[in-house]
Amino acid sequence: MPLAVLVDTSRSINQAGSGGKASRLDEAKALLLEEPGSLLNALAKGVDVRLYSLGETLRSIDAKELSGLKAEGKRADMNMALERLRGKESLAVLLSDGNLKWEESPATKPPVLTLPVGDPKGYKDVLVKSVKAPAIAFRGREVSIDITVRSYGYPGLTLPVVLKEGNRVLAVKNGRILEDPG
Repeated sequence: MPLAVLVDTSRSINQAGSGGKASRLDEAKALLLEEPGSLLNALAKGVDVRLYSLGETLRSIDAKELSGLKAEGKRADMNMALERLRGKESLAVLLSDGNLKWEESPATKPPVLTLPVGDPKGYKDVLVKSVKAPAIAFRGREVSIDITVRSYGYPGLTLPVVLKEGNRVLAVKNGRILEDPG
């Protein structure tokens, strides 16, 4: 069975990579293409390698297109990619900065080997992971809203959390990020 090599082409991979000179996508392309020791050539010697660009969709590409890949589109969807590759590929190799949609499960098929690109020490991000609130609230009664925020690169940061209805501010609280990632 063939080996799938997926190159993340979402917008985030266009940010500066290690050393700050080239983009993360440029790092991924260099890893696959630069001689001596091109990963793509080494893999192709004993395996049927199939290349894909991974953005909002999974697109099959040939080796000639690899050097011209551009970072565009929204967040890459690894769940969709794995669903499309299921039963067609024996193993997937993913070159990514990790900023993609992926609900990993132990039954993931095909298995995925991830090769990170970019400098993880320089990666900074804050995202609202989940918001849990009751479906109905009553005037004059206190309501609890649970918010999970995930952060990379901002240990000790204090974030304002603002609850609004339209343009009207209902409540403001501060939350502190204690760990990294937190």
